Amino acid sequence: MTVKVSNEKFEVEKFDGKNNFGIWQINVRDLLVQQDLHKALKGKSKKPESISNEDWEELHLRAMSTIRMCLSNEELFNIVNEDSASSFLSKLEKSQCAFSFFVGITYDHKDPCVDTFQTTTLHILKHFGVPRELELKIISRGSPPEGGGEVCLKVPIIQNSLFAVHLVDEGMVKRIRGIAYTTRVSPEMVHRMRYAACGIFNWLLPDVNIRDGHLSAQLLGKSPGYDILLVAETTSSCFISAEASTCFFRDGDAKDMETSDEKPARMLPKDISIRATSLLLEEIKQGGVVDSTHLALLFLLCALCPQDISKVRVGKLSPYAIQTLRHIRDFLGMKFNIMLDPSTNSMVLTCLGCGLKNLLRKIS
Repeated sequence: MTVKVSNEKFEVEKFDGKNNFGIWQINVRDLLVQQDLHKALKGKSKKPESISNEDWEELHLRAMSTIRMCLSNEELFNIVNEDSASSFLSKLEKSQCAFSFFVGITYDHKDPCVDTFQTTTLHILKHFGVPRELELKIISRGSPPEGGGEVCLKVPIIQNSLFAVHLVDEGMVKRIRGIAYTTRVSPEMVHRMRYAACGIFNWLLPDVNIRDGHLSAQLLGKSPGYDILLVAETTSSCFISAEASTCFFRDGDAKDMETSDEKPARMLPKDISIRATSLLLEEIKQGGVVDSTHLALLFLLCALCPQDISKVRVGKLSPYAIQTLRHIRDFLGMKFNIMLDPSTNSMVLTCLGCGLKNLLRKIS
């Protein structure tokens, strides 16, 4: 069967940073196919044997010229140093990441700290196909009540949809990593927390490294406190995290607390470290590919995947995770099949994704 392609002129709207980059990229690829230039997108190093070096170079020049003609003058500046059609599109895609700055409290005793997002949460998102350009940079730290911390979140574009996952092998713990830091108190507190945690974990495995996250005085926020985060990495590339923190409230700040539960108890650095170590060991004992803090996020990502089966292994369900499953059922109409594994006292949850896509997202 012979497929005939008409010589009709195809026009692509120039990309100026305001229109939809995903749709523009699809149109440009189609245009290169119509002009028989799509082989250039494989890169200069993947030259077919049937094409001479001179013809291969000319094909790349024509493909690069076609892409440049589909860009505004402002966007041409982003690819001025690139020398191939594939690097053109790759550089443009990276330049479309959105940067967001957040100012306030970076850790407290009720919510996960920003280091948890940086070391564990982002890793879970990448399992589902979120691009590696997703980054969280900690500029300064801030503890309650006055905060003073600042972070920068770099969010790339998900061109189509997430990936369905099969995360049932939790593996064995092969290393422990962590970070301890203080704000507006003596850096000696960091060494005490690190020493106490390493003193426990070194009895269990040799690969333990807890680094010092203390920043300069200008980047330590406005309130005193200290925190330690511990992360266990398994042989199947699963990350389990736990943390403990304390902060110091002045008398005027304590009066603003609604209940006594909101005011954290002051603890010594050694006690904080022992508490974080106990929490991590408890998370490892419960089993699963994620810790209890990330159960709700894991279930939500599975529900938003394409219409394919996702299977995950988790430990004990927290009340927040159970309520998340109810919300997914009510809002998305998705139900999880829960099977208990008696051999490990863990649960295997499976679901069919709702097929959420991101094709029509506008870039401001």
